[in-house]
Amino acid sequence: MGAGALTARHRWVPLSARAWQGPTSTEAQQKTAIIFFDDAIEFASPQSAELALQFLPAMQGALYSTSPAVRQAAAYGFGVMAQHGGDAYTRVCVGTAVRHA
Repeated sequence: MGAGALTARHRWVPLSARAWQGPTSTEAQQKTAIIFFDDAIEFASPQSAELALQFLPAMQGALYSTSPAVRQAAAYGFGVMAQHGGDAYTRVCVGTAVRHA
């Protein structure tokens, strides 16, 4: 994907966040939205940090999903933030880890 492709996908971030948070969203929709965010972080960091405020609430909430697949996708995303996100994601990763410890 890369940082260049991220600009074209900005419009998909709010749609993905709404799709996963909707009252009738399925486990597959939730997992797909989280995986999109994971990919944006992994392949377009640190530029993806500007979108973080839009998708981080969904990622944090997904850590408590009743679906193991959704929880795993969210946990993977926080690992990707730590590995690829750089300074832009440091506070997010540490703050979330401390709050949920």
